[in-house]
Amino acid sequence: MTIQQLLIFDCLVKAKNYARSEEILYISQSNLRRMMKALEKELNVKLFTKKNQEMVLSDAGIHFYKYAKTILTSCSELEDKVKELRTTPGQSLIVATTSSIAESFMPELMHIFHKRKDMKDTEVILKLAVSSDAVLDMLKNGEVELAFLYDYDTSLNYDVCAYHEYMMVLPASHPLASKEQIKISDIVGEPFIFYEKNSSCYHALKKIFAYENVEPNIIRYANTSEEIITYASWYNAIGIIPKANALGNDVVFCSIDCEANRFPIYMCWPDEKSMTYNADYMLNLCTVYKNELTEHLKNIL
Repeated sequence: MTIQQLLIFDCLVKAKNYARSEEILYISQSNLRRMMKALEKELNVKLFTKKNQEMVLSDAGIHFYKYAKTILTSCSELEDKVKELRTTPGQSLIVATTSSIAESFMPELMHIFHKRKDMKDTEVILKLAVSSDAVLDMLKNGEVELAFLYDYDTSLNYDVCAYHEYMMVLPASHPLASKEQIKISDIVGEPFIFYEKNSSCYHALKKIFAYENVEPNIIRYANTSEEIITYASWYNAIGIIPKANALGNDVVFCSIDCEANRFPIYMCWPDEKSMTYNADYMLNLCTVYKNELTEHLKNIL
């Protein structure tokens, strides 16, 4: 016996026929009949009889309906309790993202979030992963409440919360290091550090080079922006990373002159019914402050 069977049974009692129940529940009459037949078989009783072309409860059905209503009432009360929990501020919010977004986007979002009176005492617990797949796995497994990343999964709810640009990392001694803005065509043939395929930034770099119809001279791969900065210094090479307040020895950071250098940051979340108050609050803030967050990212350099 399932809650769905009890809900169908309750609807049939009130509607008195399968046709009206189909309209109310949006379940075909054949499926309604099948589920009621299974319930009657499980209980080993007939729950309905026919009277003047309408379905009425049998004696056994009258007794069973008392218990069914008690169960359905308890379920409704439980749902109300859960809703109450979801509309009350909690003590923490668990969020997952990649290291590059954590460095560039999350500090400003945290600043906006904690400026709100309701959220000033809420702890945001940030879980980091190298790849978008790893972040999505945490979200799907219920380890986190929200995720921020450069990709999205159609099985989840998602929306764009900001747009992000990438910047170039060069050795301080490089001839182009004094420029404020560099074209991709300026670095053709230069030794280049590229992101690993499992990195969340890999596809963004592929898009930039494909747009400019340039093939990078890759000498080494890296998982994180920190590794690219380090390798650029070690190997006298060039890299491209998301704009952030980055630091590195013997390297400089320059803007990129490329129309394709604009990438969405997605916020992803699971079933809205299970969303906590804090998660919903942060989602709404991202929607309201999308332009401000984008402008902040744009002005990092």
